[in-house]
Amino acid sequence: MAGYLIKRTIYFVMLLFSVSVIVFLAMRLVPGDPIVHLAGPFATEAQREEIRKGYGLDQPLVIQYGKWFNKAIRGDLGRSMQLRVPVTALLTTKLLNTLVLVAGAMAIAIGIGWTWGIAAGLNPNSWIDRTALVFSLSGISLPAFWFGMILIIAFAINSSIFPASGIVSQRGDGGGIVDVLWHLALPAVATAVLPAGMLVRMTRTAVIDIARMPFVSALYARGLPRNLIIRHVMRNAFPTILNVTGMQAGFLLTAAIFTEVVFNWPGLGLQIFTAVTGQDYTVVQGAVLFVSFMFLVFNIIVDILRPLFDPRIALS
Repeated sequence: MAGYLIKRTIYFVMLLFSVSVIVFLAMRLVPGDPIVHLAGPFATEAQREEIRKGYGLDQPLVIQYGKWFNKAIRGDLGRSMQLRVPVTALLTTKLLNTLVLVAGAMAIAIGIGWTWGIAAGLNPNSWIDRTALVFSLSGISLPAFWFGMILIIAFAINSSIFPASGIVSQRGDGGGIVDVLWHLALPAVATAVLPAGMLVRMTRTAVIDIARMPFVSALYARGLPRNLIIRHVMRNAFPTILNVTGMQAGFLLTAAIFTEVVFNWPGLGLQIFTAVTGQDYTVVQGAVLFVSFMFLVFNIIVDILRPLFDPRIALS
């Protein structure tokens, strides 16, 4: 087990390093000059060069990356070129808002995915199974940003049941837990639809695969009660379900980017969108590194939890 965790940690560091290199180079290949946005249209070339020198953008790419990465591993992601604030402090605040959205979406996805997937897997070829497959296919096929706009039209514009944007109300009494949950409803549903569809399908498949194994037929032959047999089936299917759920939790961090833009949710996704359009190198690099770090952390947590539910992994 210790060797397995060491190996996963090495992969974690290698992947994070690769992501940092890719995002650093990608931002330099984007057309346009961020100094033009920063200095304004009336700045002289000398003024632009002075600003470029101040941010170190006049140096070779290798030196720029080395300085940035050296600070990044110590938690210093630089200062925003647009907002003039530390990127780490800015992203930490935005990350908390994104985690609220991800937690709400994950709760919805697990509630639908596990419940419907287990019911479909235990009752194959029934109406429950058929409707689960239809929902799964629909959920996987629906883009989150398109579904989000449909929800806004249906429940915010036409019926005014839920707010269309933001995290709290603009009125004086906004900002409480109920108000945040009220604003969270639509973006959480829009973000959860794809992972919910995936969890329904994968949970159903995992349960059916275990239910068709010979040991389950042997339990039926011995005359064990159905509820006890279902308990054995779920105990063997749960490691696979947990693994898929962990992958979907990591996926939600990237899916939330599109949802946050549609609903104007003040999280990492909206901040990345704003930074990309404004060519704010430091914020984009830091935000992508943040998201990649959280995605990898989710996967490691799942890898640690899986042996607790599946002794075969711990023995191997």
